[in-house]
Amino acid sequence: MNAVNASVFPSRQKTMLCVATDDKFQGAHNYYLMPMIGFQDGAVYGGNLVSIPFVKRNEDGTWQPGVQTEQLLHILKDRHEKLNAVYPSDDHAQFIAGIDLALEALEKRVRERTQRGVMGELKK
Repeated sequence: MNAVNASVFPSRQKTMLCVATDDKFQGAHNYYLMPMIGFQDGAVYGGNLVSIPFVKRNEDGTWQPGVQTEQLLHILKDRHEKLNAVYPSDDHAQFIAGIDLALEALEKRVRERTQRGVMGELKK
């Protein structure tokens, strides 16, 4: 497994991993996270790794079942809207606006690929 070159502020611990299942995508479809299990002078990580498999179209035309980026973004938006309802902050509002921008960009991409007839295909 390869560490994702990111950490969750303020920690410097690499808690996100990806598994490269092919040379083409370098692990962009299979992620593992070390869950946060508490807070003591910073986040504490441990326990069993959590798997996040992303949907993938294989070269032979079959599909690897998994989640879509848009699904995760909608979950994150829903979570932060609910958190913001309890503890309102401009930071949550900024985060939600960023999620909306990301969802718009992904929808634009799908529309464009659908119009070109390459949506769901391994084509540029």
